[in-house]
Amino acid sequence: MRPFSYLKLTLWLALAAIISGGLYAAYSYGWISLPNSVCEPSCSLVDDPRGIRFPNGHTIKAKVADDALSRTKGLSGQSNLEMDSGMLFVFDAEGIQPMWMKGMLIDIDMIWLDKDYRTVHLEKNLQAPGYATTDQELKIYQNSLPARYVLEVVAGVSESNQLTVGDQLNTFQTEVCTTPVCSR
Repeated sequence: MRPFSYLKLTLWLALAAIISGGLYAAYSYGWISLPNSVCEPSCSLVDDPRGIRFPNGHTIKAKVADDALSRTKGLSGQSNLEMDSGMLFVFDAEGIQPMWMKGMLIDIDMIWLDKDYRTVHLEKNLQAPGYATTDQELKIYQNSLPARYVLEVVAGVSESNQLTVGDQLNTFQTEVCTTPVCSR
């Protein structure tokens, strides 16, 4: 067994004190930071296509369907939709955008919009066909003037907000928050 050495203990304690002092100084000057239990999300304002304002000021928070899979699914299977919610279908280019209501369980309004969010066509109070309707029995709805977007909202929203063809809708800035950033 080796004899106990006060000299070695003293050297180890001195080394620990130097390292601790160096870390404390680095932390004090902000050169390093320590994790903290308080984390805040990083938020910023963005022009978000999900925030849509009608001419009378009514706003809609719309889910975005901007790829083939999400556009095909749309609102099918959804059992309710609030007056301030909807789905915005985003197409790659302006054109004729045929829509159907496969698997829809709620009545909706369809609003076709050009690239500047001007209303070019409306279909109001469309009745949900339900799941039993075959693809061949489904009605196809489409615009006659070029459209880049189709906004689906609960039936009656177009009427209650006096929306007509030619009306300008606007997107508005919303706050989007990303992964929390922890600070000391």
